[in-house]
Amino acid sequence: MSNHLESIHNFAGVVSELLNSDRDCVIAVGGFTGEGKSCFTSQLAKQYCALNNTYWGFDRMTWLRKEMMKWIDGEGENKEGQLPQLSVIIPDELFSMFYKRQWYEAGQIDAISTFNMCRDRHLLVIGNVPNFWDLDGGFTNRIRFYVYIPKRGTAWVFEQENNPFTSDPWNINDNKKIFRKNKNP
Repeated sequence: MSNHLESIHNFAGVVSELLNSDRDCVIAVGGFTGEGKSCFTSQLAKQYCALNNTYWGFDRMTWLRKEMMKWIDGEGENKEGQLPQLSVIIPDELFSMFYKRQWYEAGQIDAISTFNMCRDRHLLVIGNVPNFWDLDGGFTNRIRFYVYIPKRGTAWVFEQENNPFTSDPWNINDNKKIFRKNKNP
């Protein structure tokens, strides 16, 4: 997104266009505790669902990786529990589901593998995490947008660089220097 003010409604429109064009959209929302991550994710989900005439309710929020994966991929031959296309899923604590220090854990490996193959489900997954950089690298590569909430009512939205030659699509070192110099991303 360009460097200007946008509304959450407009951001929901961008997300909707992505999902309706046969792409996926995984969003991570970071920031200190109490600054409004959960509020932002629920408001974005509500706006997105209004644009797509799909269901939104807090029963689509989970703290369990197993439940999230059931909603994404279903269970068994009949894909029981799988949510309809264009649904929203909010894993409220990505940290407990995709922590980088647990990269070797079988459930985490399987979940990342599923994320790499579930684009055709057209699901919006918006997860909250205190520190984005504590997430497994395999998972952060699946994230299209990283939203940082520096204070209530303000959200900075970052998008991965689409460059086939970079090993760091988030440009961590460059962005760290820019932020330290300007105090603004």
